[in-house]
Amino acid sequence: MEKKNKKTLILSVIICLLPMVLGIAFYNRLPEQMPIHFTVNDVPDNYAPKNFALFGIPIIMAIIQAIIFTSKVNKLKNSEKPKIVKIIEWFIPIVTVLLYIIMIEV
Repeated sequence: MEKKNKKTLILSVIICLLPMVLGIAFYNRLPEQMPIHFTVNDVPDNYAPKNFALFGIPIIMAIIQAIIFTSKVNKLKNSEKPKIVKIIEWFIPIVTVLLYIIMIEV
């Protein structure tokens, strides 16, 4: 693995896990059942226990990011990567952070 790819992988996994700090900060203020899925009208339609929502989802997303990154994205050298591949490298971390914030705000 190229050094730059390794740094990108580590940083993207850390970004997937970073929202857990927000979960710890708001832990006592959050309900025992957290919304984890929303309809097109932004209405929660599926819930999970607080611990899974706050800690399980970021860990699962970090694992998915690592698997996808190492299996597909990392196969290409940085000079050969089309822009869409570079966007895909950061898709899961960005979505994880955004969804986590939405989950805590609802």
